Order: sequence, then structure tokens, then C-alpha cells
Amino acid sequence: MTNPEQGNDQAKLNRALEHFLKPLLGHPDALTFNVVQGTHIMMVELTVNSEDYTQLSAEENPVFQALQHILTVTRFERKVSLELLEPSES
Repeated sequence: MTNPEQGNDQAKLNRALEHFLKPLLGHPDALTFNVVQGTHIMMVELTVNSEDYTQLSAEENPVFQALQHILTVTRFERKVSLELLEPSES
């Protein structure tokens, strides 16, 4: 029997990240992510606006750590690793 929840993990992951992150960001249009797929892991590299980066990476703000934890227990074919990249200065 085929599981209807199965499908393209990267597409599901993209939708989940947008669903979780966009409401938290002051600049949601600046959200980008790059998914690097390995044999057993999908590494997601997030890039956000510098103001949002400061908010998400702050030690007193546990939101990003909670999101990382949620993704590690979510049902994907591969384990998900979420990394927040420092925005490049343009």
C-alpha cells in the first residue's frame, strides 16, 4: 500500500520552512534556502535579511533551535539538518 504522505521530500521541506519562517521574519521576501542532498541527510542552508538573521541567531531567542528540533523529528526519508548562514554584505 502506498503512503499518500510520500512524495518529493524537498518540496515538502520547502513548504514547511516557508510555513514556519515567513510569519517570523520582518523581511520574508529575503528568505532563501539551498538544500544539499546526501545519501542519509538533507542539509538546508537558510539565508535571511541581516535584521532577521540577528533576531534568529540571538541566544535569547530559541525559535531557530526549536525549528531545528522539529525538523529532526519530522518524517522525511532523510534526516534534516538546518543551518542559518550569515547574510553576505552586498
